[in-house]
Amino acid sequence: AVSLLFSLNEASEILSRLDLSTGDALTYTLVMALVAPNLALLGGAYLLGPGFAIGTGTTVSPTAVSLGAVPAFPVLAALPNEGPTPGWLVLLMAVPALAAAIGAGVGRRGGDPQPLDLAALRGAAAGFFAGVLITIAIGFAGGSAGTGRMADIGAPDARILVFATGTMMVGGLVGGLVNEWFSRRRSAGSR
Repeated sequence: AVSLLFSLNEASEILSRLDLSTGDALTYTLVMALVAPNLALLGGAYLLGPGFAIGTGTTVSPTAVSLGAVPAFPVLAALPNEGPTPGWLVLLMAVPALAAAIGAGVGRRGGDPQPLDLAALRGAAAGFFAGVLITIAIGFAGGSAGTGRMADIGAPDARILVFATGTMMVGGLVGGLVNEWFSRRRSAGSR
């Protein structure tokens, strides 16, 4: 979404080059809106690290981008430029771990204090299951958008599973421990 905001000029230029009638433009916009959840899930595959393919022989990941010819679909203006990516983009891979940490912390907020090992185990387990669920969702986001080059759209399921469960387990573990630490401080302060 952020990338699309920065590429709004390119997206509108692509749409104007298609020279669509008003009805066609509305239909095209509706199709883009229907594809938005799939694109968001492929964005999740990008944030996890392995990235995704937007056509046969393509790769879009935080470390490298190889595209070739991309169809004239305005939302695809959000794709990064081909070639090596800036080194700071690797930092985006911390987003899933942070999401898991926040989820594990919020999920246990207000609960009774528990042993640290149990808090860590619960957080890691929550992160693991979140990783499995996001992998399943990302698996449904791919598919074919036609024949030939566009027959391969999606993310590598096995790699997504490894990255998602590993990253989100660590985030959940940290979130569970931090939440427990704050929980103990709150209960010690109220005595």
